[in-house]
This record gives sequence, C-alpha cells and structure tokens, in this order.
Amino acid sequence: MDITGLLEGDIALVEECQNRRLMEHGFVRDTPIQIYKKLPGITCVQVRGAIIACRDYDLAKITVKEYTK
Repeated sequence: MDITGLLEGDIALVEECQNRRLMEHGFVRDTPIQIYKKLPGITCVQVRGAIIACRDYDLAKITVKEYTK
C-alpha cells in the first residue's frame, strides 16, 4: 500500500521510495514511520525523530508495509 492510505497515528515500515529527495530525508527501506498529522494535500510524517511535512503527491511514491514489533 502507499503511504497516503495511512491514518493519523498509524505506524508502518518503508518498503520502497521512488523519490530521491525523500530518501535523503530518511525514507529508506525498513525505516519505521508514523503519520503525525494529515491536512488537505499535505501529510506530516515522523521519521527518524524528525517530523517532515510532505505533499501527498510526493508521498504517493512511497510504498509501506505493516509494522510489527
């Protein structure tokens, strides 16, 4: 599934990222992410201790898988 299908508070693992800029911000394979806040067209994601606001258009290029502890 892509990251835009997650709801606030959901946690997932990055499976694949097809956006180089987001990869530079820490969206790399098997990194846990949490949806911090969703706004129209923008989603705030917590990744590696930082909260990053991204356009949904860019986040659609990230696929995630279920996070299990």
